[in-house]
Amino acid sequence: MNTKDLEKKIKELFSSKGKDVLKIEPTPYRDWGVIVGVFFCGLVLSLGFNIYISIKINGDDFFVAVKNEDSGPVLNKAGLEKVLTEFSIKENTFQKVITEKTPIVDPSL
Repeated sequence: MNTKDLEKKIKELFSSKGKDVLKIEPTPYRDWGVIVGVFFCGLVLSLGFNIYISIKINGDDFFVAVKNEDSGPVLNKAGLEKVLTEFSIKENTFQKVITEKTPIVDPSL
């Protein structure tokens, strides 16, 4: 198909058929032609996108995560010291309760 024929078809698509262009009357042939053209363009774009995604997923290129080589987690030494001292205090309290005899108060007296 020549480019002149293609240009002619495009001009026919956007021009009215037998109507005065300046009257701006409804032209169903032009309107439906534009609607159908936009629909098929969207259909082709959607099909292309789906094929692209399918190829990327099959090639294991789509879900590849970039590995970040860091030096590792940073340790909060002050917080660790605080937690360890609290645990040692609780352990000493627990040992004290186990070894010492607690006085039992009789409520009836």
